[in-house]
Amino acid sequence: MTLRVAVAGAGRPLGMTIVHAAVARGDRVVAGVRRPEAVPALQDLAVEVGDRLAVVPFEAASEPSCEALAGVARERWGAVDLLVDAALAAGPDTRLAEAEARRTFAGADAPEIAGLLRVNAVGPLLLARAFVPLLARGTNPVMVIASPWTGSIAGKSQGGDYGQCASAAARNMVARALGHDLAAHGVAVVLGNPGNYKTELDGPAFLHRVEAAAEGLLALAEGARPGDVAWHDWTGTERAW
Repeated sequence: MTLRVAVAGAGRPLGMTIVHAAVARGDRVVAGVRRPEAVPALQDLAVEVGDRLAVVPFEAASEPSCEALAGVARERWGAVDLLVDAALAAGPDTRLAEAEARRTFAGADAPEIAGLLRVNAVGPLLLARAFVPLLARGTNPVMVIASPWTGSIAGKSQGGDYGQCASAAARNMVARALGHDLAAHGVAVVLGNPGNYKTELDGPAFLHRVEAAAEGLLALAEGARPGDVAWHDWTGTERAW
């Protein structure tokens, strides 16, 4: 069955790979990317597959941007079967030593934490509100929300890393609340952890391929039921909240 798919955060490795996997299996995709011109791989794919892929500008946690992304899907199909939120924030791009310093108790940066919370926790809510009318008209509609392992409260065994952990845990709670609210519209919500994946062929052998993470998250959507919200990793194993 060919699905109508929207992917937010398609400019990063996980989102981009999800787009490739969806297109490869025959789906039609609208991909939201912060700077489309900076992602030539998706531009080339769009040329290759024609109207089965549209690459459009998208800013995570921006209500107008979420509405615009939904607008493209509405104009093309009038409904969406699968919505994937792969727009995860990991903090500003700085030198590793500086990033690690900000993750400590003494160095925790409040504005950075607030920014992470907005993208990682508020972002899925804004995206869901923009897309729920389209999902409600879809076939067995599902919203997949990618979530890192740092969101596990049960698994928090050391201090620090306040922004990443707090925003990921908040993202999980938002996903769980959405699972109950969207059930009224017949929409299932899936929370999936892509794990620590490698993005280069010569990456560490103990890391799994990003392709495996993407395919695993897509597989979680199959057979998902409205109102049945759990947190699984890309292999299907349930994770502790």
